[in-house]
Amino acid sequence: MAQDGDLVSVAGGTYVETIDVSKSITIEGAGALSFGVGAQNTWLDGNNQGSVFTISSDATVVIRYMLIRNAKGPGIQNWGKLTVKGVIVGANSKAGIMNGVNGTLYLDRVWLYNNNGPGLHNVSSYANLKEVFAVLNEEGMVMGGKEGQIDVSKSAFVNNRNRGVASWGPVLNMTNVTISGNTGAGLTVGDGGVVNLRFVTIAANATSRTGLAGIPGINAHDAGKISIRGSIIHGNGKGVAAQCSLKIGFDVGYNIIPDNSCTSFPTATTGADPKLKPLANNGGFALTHALSPGSPAIDLIPEGPDCSTSVDQRGVVRPNDGNGDGKLGCDAGAYEFKP
Repeated sequence: MAQDGDLVSVAGGTYVETIDVSKSITIEGAGALSFGVGAQNTWLDGNNQGSVFTISSDATVVIRYMLIRNAKGPGIQNWGKLTVKGVIVGANSKAGIMNGVNGTLYLDRVWLYNNNGPGLHNVSSYANLKEVFAVLNEEGMVMGGKEGQIDVSKSAFVNNRNRGVASWGPVLNMTNVTISGNTGAGLTVGDGGVVNLRFVTIAANATSRTGLAGIPGINAHDAGKISIRGSIIHGNGKGVAAQCSLKIGFDVGYNIIPDNSCTSFPTATTGADPKLKPLANNGGFALTHALSPGSPAIDLIPEGPDCSTSVDQRGVVRPNDGNGDGKLGCDAGAYEFKP
């Protein structure tokens, strides 16, 4: 029986488990993406019997270096303080991870894959996501409840079967994030939710739908508030006014939006093609849209306080001189161009 402070090591192999964790422990597998001769991965399989891990409210737990799959319900339910690192959570019957009321969750280099609910469902709780890749889930991430906050950096929500990100909660902060290729809206905000986007690329979402009559790239309603700086909104939806549906929005500068649908964003660069390349592995933990040479996004933000992040989504240093004019600048969006 594990005690507080223990390290529980799990050898490579496949284990059918549904585990309630009430102690403050670290659970460490042999790997999640190990390849080559003699490589070992640790697979924990719920066998459709329940959540693989349920963390109690009084526990502080670290789970790292394993794959978690086939839960009946969320792959992980957290009611305590949980750090997940170097883990793949996939093919669960509901959310990949559910962070319950008053829970605290830290995700670091986590892949949320092909879950039949959102990759992450955050309910009136705090979550911090760094280098998270949410792909092929029902939705990439959903935030709800009257309390709580999510901070996201260097992450991507792509090719999910419905929305990329939906915020029905108080505060969502995103920096160096790509939201792309989702069947529904890239970003939905409602119920008074506040979203702050910095250096975010929202592109190629809802491309089978039709503009405001269907689903736009950004959809804010029910007093949802969005503040955007240094970001690209491009190629979402179809038809007129396909990029944004905003009732309350704040343009705080240096955004590129190719149409006039974001009516609350009067200072954005409109009518410009940001010259995004297709979604691809351009380095870093998750996929990005690279900028083509000559993109108006390159060096759009002058060196200074508005260039407020030192790296892009991949970890490439900002600012740099991408357009060759001898001056440093940050590029709009999640990708920093280097000639």
